Amino acid sequence: LSSDGVEAMPETERRRLGVDKPLDPLDEKALDAELSGSHCDLLPREALAPLRLAQRLRDGAMADAMVSAAGKAGSAVLIAGAGHARTDRGVPSLLERKDPDGRSVAVQMVEVTSSESDEPADYGIGRDRPAPYDFTIFTPRADISDRCAAMRAAMERAGAR
Repeated sequence: LSSDGVEAMPETERRRLGVDKPLDPLDEKALDAELSGSHCDLLPREALAPLRLAQRLRDGAMADAMVSAAGKAGSAVLIAGAGHARTDRGVPSLLERKDPDGRSVAVQMVEVTSSESDEPADYGIGRDRPAPYDFTIFTPRADISDRCAAMRAAMERAGAR
């Protein structure tokens, strides 16, 4: 998008992609925290607004593709990252806006970090704080490397040049 951001898009396109209304301020703050954390808290604050818009546009494009595919085949399956699969602000929320009578199921996969962390509460999930998904599947951890340490090292090398 140009420097005008989402306002540079025609209204019909903004509506189709679900970015015609701003996020609730609490959802925006939570999304910014999620985006920052997923980038190891290494991004400058001013990088978050463009990333938030990109996330929302991707959600909108995926929701639009889901509706189109389901219209042709009768149903559709989306395999996406956890942020896109959230029922509160991800693709499922946009599908509900597009078709309130439609049905969707959102599943998140969570890697268990160690044998000591085997309760849902260890991952921020509980009665007082339910996950924004219909189901959560806990899986063994696939990779134990510290991706944030690798990212910090790469940024330091790039900054040293």
